[in-house]
Amino acid sequence: MWYNPQSMIISKKVWDTFSADEKKAFQDAAAEAIAHQRKVSREQASAAIEALKKAGMQVTELPPEEVAKLREKMKPVLATHAAAVGQETVDAINAELAKLRK
Repeated sequence: MWYNPQSMIISKKVWDTFSADEKKAFQDAAAEAIAHQRKVSREQASAAIEALKKAGMQVTELPPEEVAKLREKMKPVLATHAAAVGQETVDAINAELAKLRK
């Protein structure tokens, strides 16, 4: 799946002026937007694949075992770039991806 993350940016100075209810409203809106965006992205990806198949394209979707092999092969590449972005960031991203893959 492909996702187009959108940012909800509020400065700390402004955020700190919000009441607990206002902060919760923003956080709830962000959670709702995330769920909606993922749903729409998945629907669009499925529709695009079906359109390609109908147009005669052979679409190959890898089984989980093959995807696991690719992920294993990518570990050295990810480790190389982890130094640039920080291992903490890489760990956080991997934790979120693990949640999504369940």
